[in-house]
Amino acid sequence: MTIHGKLGPSPVKGSLGVLALVLGAGLVVGCGGSKELTVRANATVVREGANDVMEIVVTTSPNANVRIHDSTYAQSWTATADFMGQAKVTVPLPEPGVPKVSPPPSKYGTAYSGPSYTAAPSYTTPPRSVLLGPEIKLSVSADLYEPRKLFKSKYRSAQTNVTVVRPAAIRFDPTTRTIACLGKACTGTFNVYQEARIDFSDIDPMSTVSLGAEQARTITRQLSISLDMKPLLEKVPLADIFKQYPMGNVDVPLELGFADGTKLKTNVNVAANQMKPALAAAFTKVAQGGVLFAGEEASPGNHTSLLDLSHQTLVGTAAKVRDIDLVAVLTDKDRPGCGTEGTSEADVKVYERRTGKVIGTRHFSAPTCKEDYDDAAVEAWVKTFVKGT
Repeated sequence: MTIHGKLGPSPVKGSLGVLALVLGAGLVVGCGGSKELTVRANATVVREGANDVMEIVVTTSPNANVRIHDSTYAQSWTATADFMGQAKVTVPLPEPGVPKVSPPPSKYGTAYSGPSYTAAPSYTTPPRSVLLGPEIKLSVSADLYEPRKLFKSKYRSAQTNVTVVRPAAIRFDPTTRTIACLGKACTGTFNVYQEARIDFSDIDPMSTVSLGAEQARTITRQLSISLDMKPLLEKVPLADIFKQYPMGNVDVPLELGFADGTKLKTNVNVAANQMKPALAAAFTKVAQGGVLFAGEEASPGNHTSLLDLSHQTLVGTAAKVRDIDLVAVLTDKDRPGCGTEGTSEADVKVYERRTGKVIGTRHFSAPTCKEDYDDAAVEAWVKTFVKGT
């Protein structure tokens, strides 16, 4: 058996469901009244690893040549039926993507290197493949050449059509942080800074979006939703927030609900080291009366760990974010009498994280108008508040 194209197993086990409708079987009868050639086809969409594939099974006469085209004839696949008259073809299916942003041309003929204030970027959407669905229409033909015999035709052919429904799904690409849908309109970007945020540039009207505990709804084709990162800080090792790699991570549930009742679910992943801005934002509020996590009381703690916000460093033995007892906050000030020199001094306060109580205050002066305050002295001073250091 000669197969042109990738072959796969029969679409019975592990499939997303038999989703093909056989629309008919054609035939051509030779001039000598020869036996007609028939062709039947069915197809399924199955998940292989992180990709969808379409498995097509064609039943015809043994050794018949089989050709399959999509509805636009942009893509085609061929195979030869085996001695049982069956040909199997496996087609990898494309994944949805986000339109590419094309920067505006440079006014001066040089390469674009930054934002433009005279022209907006244009969004280029590549031609949409019919293999993205939701309905994939295929044309299937078979032909058979036989040596000429008395009152028999030399060439016979038949044709049929099949429609495959590709299930709606949502995809998240952790590399590009983009979100796109199959079978539904949804294009968005996931970003993490002091909060987690998804901005949908296109989504079906009357859709709802749930990101973690937050929910939003739109009646237009745009939607944005934000999530407080503070509860997520407890889900990763504290030390990993300050590492480049390796590091912990956490999955945040994402669910889209559409007007026709369709619900699509996935997870968006947040790496631990992307949580550092959220950690600083949460602990900066210590001056407003303390920072508490779920189930905590406003107690002094054991003073065995400290977060130095200005240097983004940890002092002590804290393993989880709720183990932090103290927070050091630095405020820069200009040195008086230095004019435009911009020399900095600093006021540093050490707080009990849970109570917001100030347990230490110190001013660090700039020696001259050409020297800033001693940064190493600040680090050494805040460490004195941690027991065992």
